Amino acid sequence: MKTSDLTRRQAITAGVATVAVAILPGCDDKQVDTETNTSTDTQTATNTQTATNTQTATDTEDETNTKTNTATNTDETTDTNDCTSTSDNIEGPFYISDAPVRSNLDLYNDDGVPVTVSGKILDAACLPIANAVIEIWHADPEGAYDLTSDEMQYRGQIATNASGEYSFQTLVPGQYLNGSQYRPAHIHIKIWVNKTQRLTTQLYFEDDPYNDIDPFIEDDLIMTCPTDKDGTKTCQFDFVLT
Repeated sequence: MKTSDLTRRQAITAGVATVAVAILPGCDDKQVDTETNTSTDTQTATNTQTATNTQTATDTEDETNTKTNTATNTDETTDTNDCTSTSDNIEGPFYISDAPVRSNLDLYNDDGVPVTVSGKILDAACLPIANAVIEIWHADPEGAYDLTSDEMQYRGQIATNASGEYSFQTLVPGQYLNGSQYRPAHIHIKIWVNKTQRLTTQLYFEDDPYNDIDPFIEDDLIMTCPTDKDGTKTCQFDFVLT
């Protein structure tokens, strides 16, 4: 064998080895790329899932907030819509001005059913009206009005406090014959604000047998009055002035 042939063979062998070495790093790179892609895909899926969960949670929270806001707005609207004007009613022939200032009209030892009437005077926005003056007059338990005595029986006037609240005590008025039929028990009310007359009306009792045939009664003027253990009726009524 010639020296030159050996040299050529060694050179070829060496070249093959060099190519093999050059390819191996490429195989390693491919494995690394595969792992990298797998890791990237996994991370992408995780990020997508996280984003989806976050968006879902956000959407759910937004929906909850929307429902809460809607409910709040509904409640506010309901409150506002409840403040409808109180109906007026006839003054009748028995009004006398300058009634004494007093909240207790049950002063004459008459037999009858005690009643307390309380509530608020509100404006059209449901805000309380302070210092409104309420004039009160009604028949005695037998159905008669006091038109002559200095006592001015079952007549009085009171003022609302800073919260628009009022309260007075008396006896349930008696029914009386008006023409051919009886009028139901009722309490006359006249309200003044800043010396201006704002409302003249009457209050009625829900259990009166003459309510259904009375030509003057309005449904929104009928009071619900539970009876206490001691026999006292407790009525609550809010007046709304518009």
